[in-house]
Amino acid sequence: TPADAPAPRIAEPPAGAPLRIVIVDDNRDSADTLGVLLQVKGHAPRVAYNAADALAIARDVVPHLMLIDLSMPDVDGFTLLHELRAIEVLAGTTCVALSGHASPADLARTASEGFDDHLVKPVEMAVLDALLQRVARQVQDTR
Repeated sequence: TPADAPAPRIAEPPAGAPLRIVIVDDNRDSADTLGVLLQVKGHAPRVAYNAADALAIARDVVPHLMLIDLSMPDVDGFTLLHELRAIEVLAGTTCVALSGHASPADLARTASEGFDDHLVKPVEMAVLDALLQRVARQVQDTR
């Protein structure tokens, strides 16, 4: 009967495969909150509070997705992105800028610097879900 049918699942990773995600943000509360949220959504997030840790984690886990804060005190997100793009094993990683700024000039700069997308903080759930679905499809297509 229809009442016995399981509820449809929405925004699930394909075939139960969690995305490997690295969150890079010097704001620990923001990074940790996003990490917990992604874990609840069934993914495998790792959190880095600075660029050096982000590079080490990225080399270790080879993430599908990196969410990178642009304004960090040690190394900004643009510099980190250039360092990540120079690592061959990370060529397939989707790198997304996280920023409180969303002017057309900000968006143009993140695109021209090589980011795959730009999320505005605080990140809206629908926008995050759409990004996760897009990355999951890309991962599935390259398997």
